[in-house]
Amino acid sequence: MIYAEGSLIATDDSWNYEVADRYLELRNQLYWQGIIATANTIGGADRSPLDCPDGVNCGSDREEARIYDLNYFRTFHKDLVDADSYRASGVSTNDAALIVKYDSRIQSNPPPLFEFATGSSSGEIGY
Repeated sequence: MIYAEGSLIATDDSWNYEVADRYLELRNQLYWQGIIATANTIGGADRSPLDCPDGVNCGSDREEARIYDLNYFRTFHKDLVDADSYRASGVSTNDAALIVKYDSRIQSNPPPLFEFATGSSSGEIGY
């Protein structure tokens, strides 16, 4: 379980989506089994106007919005020449860069301080 009072980001403030070395560093598909609770957006960098987490002023800076958007958390893309070598092999055929598979065991055996968490859906979500 990841719980962040703010946003979860994969890089530092100097991150630029178009820079090749960052693209290569983040090209592996990320598969997370459990729960992620953050202030991140999902698709906020592709909205008009841009949608950023509370307390973050992205203005019209799409690059800034991408830092906080889970759709851009990784750069994996199914059209990579050798995409299968960067895919979370053996766990999913989903083509999303970030895959969160909800683990329902959290409901019956929550970590400390999360005893009152609720929810009953399960499945895999790609971002």
